[in-house]
Amino acid sequence: MKENKLAEVAVPAPLDRTFHYLLPETLADKAAVGMRVTVPFGRRSVTGYIVGFPKDEEPDDSFELKEIKDFPDPEPVFSPDMLKLYKWIADYYIAPLGEVISTALPPIMKRIKKQGAVVRDQGSVRVELTEMQREAFSTIIAAMDANEFAPYLLHGVTGSGKTEVYLRVIEESLARGKGAIVLVPEISLTPQLLGRFRSRFGDKVAALHSALSDGERYSEWMRIKRGEARIVVGARSAIFAPMDELGVLVVDEEHDHSYKQEESPRYNARDLAVVRGKMVKGVVVLGSATPSMESYHNAKTGKFNYLNLPHRVEERPMPQIAVVDMKDTGKRRIFSSQMTESLNRCIGEKKQALLFLNRRGFSTFLMCSDCGFTFGCPNCSISLIYHQGEGLLRCHYCDYVQKAFPVCPACKGVNVGHLGLGTEKVEDEIKKSFPDSRVARMDRDTVSRKGSHERILKRMEEGDLDILIGTQMVTKGHDYPNITMVGVISADISLNLPDFRAAERTFQLLTQVSGRAGRGDVLGKVIIQTFNPDHYSIVAARSHDLDGFYREETTFRKELGYPPFSRLISIRLRGNSEARTALAANNLGELARNEMKAWKGVTILGPSKATIYKIRGKYRWHILVKGKDSGKLHSFVRKLISLTREGSGFRGVELQVDVDPLNML
Repeated sequence: MKENKLAEVAVPAPLDRTFHYLLPETLADKAAVGMRVTVPFGRRSVTGYIVGFPKDEEPDDSFELKEIKDFPDPEPVFSPDMLKLYKWIADYYIAPLGEVISTALPPIMKRIKKQGAVVRDQGSVRVELTEMQREAFSTIIAAMDANEFAPYLLHGVTGSGKTEVYLRVIEESLARGKGAIVLVPEISLTPQLLGRFRSRFGDKVAALHSALSDGERYSEWMRIKRGEARIVVGARSAIFAPMDELGVLVVDEEHDHSYKQEESPRYNARDLAVVRGKMVKGVVVLGSATPSMESYHNAKTGKFNYLNLPHRVEERPMPQIAVVDMKDTGKRRIFSSQMTESLNRCIGEKKQALLFLNRRGFSTFLMCSDCGFTFGCPNCSISLIYHQGEGLLRCHYCDYVQKAFPVCPACKGVNVGHLGLGTEKVEDEIKKSFPDSRVARMDRDTVSRKGSHERILKRMEEGDLDILIGTQMVTKGHDYPNITMVGVISADISLNLPDFRAAERTFQLLTQVSGRAGRGDVLGKVIIQTFNPDHYSIVAARSHDLDGFYREETTFRKELGYPPFSRLISIRLRGNSEARTALAANNLGELARNEMKAWKGVTILGPSKATIYKIRGKYRWHILVKGKDSGKLHSFVRKLISLTREGSGFRGVELQVDVDPLNML
């Protein structure tokens, strides 16, 4: 029985504190850190988590402590070691501990015993490692034998065999009695990768991702917890897998923005892999053909160990990349003559082509040429996207839908035209230009049903498609040897975003999608269409020059004091009332500037309206807090948030804190 019968409980609520509850004598002997508990909270009962047992603290006589009602489980749902990770996340990301724990755990209330299908060992073929692969593998294994934390950036060009290095390292981890966690950006879009792991390791592999049902996810979680599965492959939430004796953590495509969660707690799974690896004294391998600026800088400055795979396996050449200046072809043309010629040649040779445009829909917006009226979303400050197949106008932020009218609602004119370009229109034009070709489109509109993306990729793998058109999901690590031609319809979409990372994202997208070409025996050809052919991100992508891009980008980042040369924390304000939200933003800005006088090395940018000023009916402002000292930055923001609770100028306005933000829109 605990000495004072008190338990410290975290509840999943937006509160930056824990609560004390009395342990009834009938439950005291069962209590342990990590147990779920049912507790009274206000006028209702909620599920919380025991995170400690106060010993020297006397109960406050000013109020009556309430008792824990029940333990829903016979044993803890997380270990003390995982609690250390949860507390680190809550502290670093300035998030409530209860919300962190709730996010980390599966939907265990639904104890569905349905077991997901397990793929048995298929005896996958072990390929011979290249000299550079062997060197990388040997270096990582030496660190594993030292039983010390060792972070590595594995920079390998597309098709260089990074996955085979992961597989070999994991084999060695298992041989030493330790497990592995492998993070991938979107596991539902990379079935090939999961298939490789399952064919190599069979039912030792557990998959954790959002496409699983609650029952399947719970079953996989319990297989990991019981030690039946020693390898976890999954999206960002797999970083919380209850793996004991963890030897290696792999983050594939470590640059990918989907590792960052945009809801509280706003963690980055890539960074948590490094933190968890340090806690367990394990090896961490961050792999990418286009490393993030932060990771590449860490490798350049010695914080990460650097491993390089500069060549493709089997000495296959990198694809030839041609850049087409669309200023010379006319703005109305979708395809340049070079693009059309390459597609004709590809189809004639019975090869496959991939066309990339990072915008779905048929056209960006509809506009009346008589009065200039555009169809906008009533809930968001953006235009509605026209989807021709459905005859609908859609908002891609709040899912508002309305029928597309042929008559202008403002002037009743009939000259309503389509402007802009999306994947649906590209598909329409391709079918007109190449009527005998087999065409498919892969974007959020075509893969909304379960298994639809797998069916599209299976058609690609079996040679049942000539041309695949898609958004950035087609850049995600797919390996199809028959793709010899890649076309980028417009490289300027990502380049023109009002975000200091726009050039980095452009370089990464172009390099990644280009890497889908020429992975078989035929040399790949890439056509990039752009109105900015001389921009350094496009020039670097054309020549596969990461170092050249890094030099240009670091010059810009260093001058303006952006990451990796500083740290950022974004404070976002959202409210239903435009006036009240603007007032709260200005009040916060004044508080920040007054408080900043006592804090050297802290800079405030804003307040300013968000680029997309209104989403889902909420008006949006933000303030950026910038500085080199992470600890000082966190302390400053905590102080600022505490000051907002003392004033009345923030009622009805939600404040969101985002540490190391990636989304600046």
